[in-house]
Amino acid sequence: LDVDKRRCELLKKTVSIMGASEKVTVINKDFLKLDPTQAPYCNVQGIMLDPSCSGSGIRGRSGSEQQDFEGDDGRQRLQNLCAFQTKALSHALRFPRVERIVYSTCSVHREENEDVVQACLGATDGLFSLERCLPNWLRRGQVDTFYGAESCVRVT
Repeated sequence: LDVDKRRCELLKKTVSIMGASEKVTVINKDFLKLDPTQAPYCNVQGIMLDPSCSGSGIRGRSGSEQQDFEGDDGRQRLQNLCAFQTKALSHALRFPRVERIVYSTCSVHREENEDVVQACLGATDGLFSLERCLPNWLRRGQVDTFYGAESCVRVT
Protein backbone atom coordinates (compact mmCIF):
# COMPACT_ATOMS: atom_id res chain seq x y z
CA LEU A 1 0.00 0.00 0.00
CA ASP A 2 1.09 3.51 -0.69
CA VAL A 3 -0.99 6.64 -0.51
CA ASP A 4 1.14 8.35 -3.17
CA LYS A 5 0.13 7.32 -6.71
CA ARG A 6 3.58 7.93 -8.20
CA ARG A 7 5.34 5.81 -5.56
CA CYS A 8 2.67 3.15 -5.95
CA GLU A 9 3.33 2.87 -9.69
CA LEU A 10 7.08 2.65 -9.04
CA LEU A 11 6.45 -0.10 -6.48
CA LYS A 12 4.29 -2.03 -8.97
CA LYS A 13 7.07 -1.81 -11.54
CA THR A 14 9.67 -2.99 -9.01
CA VAL A 15 7.50 -5.91 -7.89
CA SER A 16 7.05 -6.93 -11.53
CA ILE A 17 10.78 -6.69 -12.29
CA MET A 18 11.48 -8.88 -9.25
CA GLY A 19 9.01 -11.48 -10.55
CA ALA A 20 6.76 -11.19 -7.49
CA SER A 21 3.55 -9.96 -9.11
CA GLU A 22 1.73 -13.20 -8.29
CA LYS A 23 2.64 -12.93 -4.60
CA VAL A 24 2.53 -9.17 -3.98
CA THR A 25 -0.47 -6.92 -4.50
CA VAL A 26 0.28 -3.20 -4.71
CA ILE A 27 -2.63 -0.94 -3.75
CA ASN A 28 -2.85 2.85 -3.89
CA LYS A 29 -4.50 3.59 -0.52
CA ASP A 30 -3.80 5.19 2.82
CA PHE A 31 -2.70 2.42 5.19
CA LEU A 32 -3.98 4.30 8.23
CA LYS A 33 -7.50 4.43 6.77
CA LEU A 34 -7.77 0.66 6.31
CA ASP A 35 -10.08 -1.18 8.66
CA PRO A 36 -8.02 -4.19 9.75
CA THR A 37 -11.17 -6.06 10.79
CA GLN A 38 -12.73 -5.94 7.31
CA ALA A 39 -12.01 -8.28 4.37
CA PRO A 40 -9.58 -8.68 2.78
CA TYR A 41 -7.35 -6.97 5.35
CA CYS A 42 -8.61 -9.07 8.27
CA ASN A 43 -6.73 -12.02 6.74
CA VAL A 44 -3.36 -10.29 6.39
CA GLN A 45 -0.64 -12.32 8.07
CA GLY A 46 2.45 -10.28 7.23
CA ILE A 47 3.14 -6.56 6.96
CA MET A 48 6.26 -4.81 5.68
CA LEU A 49 6.00 -1.30 7.13
CA ASP A 50 8.33 1.32 5.66
CA PRO A 51 6.86 4.62 6.91
CA SER A 52 7.95 8.11 6.00
CA CYS A 53 11.08 8.96 7.93
CA SER A 54 13.85 11.53 8.19
CA GLY A 55 16.02 9.75 5.62
CA SER A 56 19.01 10.50 7.81
CA GLY A 57 20.62 7.15 7.00
CA ILE A 58 20.66 7.59 3.24
CA ARG A 59 24.26 7.84 2.16
CA GLY A 60 25.37 9.96 -0.73
CA ARG A 61 22.98 12.82 -0.14
CA SER A 62 24.51 16.24 -0.42
CA GLY A 63 24.27 18.58 2.54
CA SER A 64 21.39 20.44 0.89
CA GLU A 65 19.40 17.20 0.52
CA GLN A 66 20.13 16.00 4.05
CA GLN A 67 17.58 17.33 6.54
CA ASP A 68 19.00 19.14 9.56
CA PHE A 69 17.27 18.02 12.75
CA GLU A 70 18.99 20.49 15.03
CA GLY A 71 17.20 23.44 16.57
CA ASP A 72 13.56 23.72 17.57
CA ASP A 73 12.18 23.28 14.03
CA GLY A 74 14.30 20.21 13.37
CA ARG A 75 13.40 18.58 16.68
CA GLN A 76 9.71 19.29 16.04
CA ARG A 77 9.91 17.71 12.59
CA LEU A 78 11.59 14.64 14.08
CA GLN A 79 8.90 14.42 16.79
CA ASN A 80 6.17 14.66 14.12
CA LEU A 81 7.78 11.86 12.11
CA CYS A 82 8.08 9.68 15.23
CA ALA A 83 4.43 10.29 16.08
CA PHE A 84 3.39 9.22 12.57
CA GLN A 85 5.65 6.14 12.68
CA THR A 86 4.25 5.12 16.05
CA LYS A 87 0.71 5.54 14.72
CA ALA A 88 1.51 3.43 11.64
CA LEU A 89 3.20 0.62 13.59
CA SER A 90 0.40 0.62 16.17
CA HIS A 91 -2.11 0.32 13.33
CA ALA A 92 -0.18 -2.62 11.85
CA LEU A 93 -0.36 -4.38 15.22
CA ARG A 94 -4.19 -4.18 15.10
CA PHE A 95 -4.58 -6.59 12.18
CA PRO A 96 -6.21 -9.62 13.82
CA ARG A 97 -4.35 -12.35 11.94
CA VAL A 98 -0.99 -10.65 11.53
CA GLU A 99 1.86 -12.92 12.58
CA ARG A 100 4.88 -10.98 11.41
CA ILE A 101 5.60 -7.29 10.96
CA VAL A 102 8.84 -5.91 9.58
CA TYR A 103 9.38 -2.27 10.52
CA SER A 104 12.00 -0.48 8.46
CA THR A 105 13.27 3.08 8.18
CA CYS A 106 16.25 4.70 6.51
CA SER A 107 16.93 6.73 9.62
CA VAL A 108 19.88 6.66 12.02
CA HIS A 109 17.83 8.29 14.78
CA ARG A 110 16.99 6.10 17.77
CA GLU A 111 13.72 8.03 18.10
CA GLU A 112 12.53 6.70 14.75
CA ASN A 113 13.69 3.15 15.35
CA GLU A 114 14.13 1.62 18.80
CA ASP A 115 11.91 4.20 20.52
CA VAL A 116 9.01 3.58 18.12
CA VAL A 117 9.37 -0.20 18.44
CA GLN A 118 9.57 0.00 22.23
CA ALA A 119 6.48 2.21 22.50
CA CYS A 120 4.40 0.02 20.23
CA LEU A 121 5.48 -3.29 21.76
CA GLY A 122 4.80 -1.95 25.22
CA ALA A 123 1.22 -1.21 24.23
CA THR A 124 0.52 -4.82 23.12
CA ASP A 125 0.63 -6.34 26.64
CA GLY A 126 3.04 -9.03 25.46
CA LEU A 127 0.96 -10.11 22.46
CA PHE A 128 3.91 -9.38 20.16
CA SER A 129 7.64 -9.79 20.67
CA LEU A 130 10.79 -9.19 18.69
CA GLU A 131 12.34 -12.05 16.75
CA ARG A 132 16.10 -12.05 16.37
CA CYS A 133 16.65 -12.17 12.62
CA LEU A 134 19.93 -12.26 10.71
CA PRO A 135 21.83 -13.79 13.65
CA ASN A 136 25.25 -13.18 12.06
CA TRP A 137 24.57 -9.49 11.46
CA LEU A 138 26.89 -7.48 13.70
CA ARG A 139 25.18 -4.08 13.77
CA ARG A 140 22.29 -4.41 16.20
CA GLY A 141 19.83 -2.03 17.83
CA GLN A 142 20.92 0.30 20.60
CA VAL A 143 20.84 -2.15 23.49
CA ASP A 144 20.67 0.57 26.13
CA THR A 145 17.22 1.53 24.83
CA PHE A 146 15.13 -1.42 26.06
CA TYR A 147 15.39 -5.12 26.76
CA GLY A 148 15.25 -6.89 23.41
CA ALA A 149 16.63 -4.01 21.33
CA GLU A 150 19.52 -6.25 20.29
CA SER A 151 16.96 -8.03 18.08
CA CYS A 152 16.75 -4.88 15.96
CA VAL A 153 19.09 -4.62 12.98
CA ARG A 154 20.99 -1.50 11.96
CA VAL A 155 22.72 -1.10 8.63
CA THR A 156 24.51 2.22 9.09
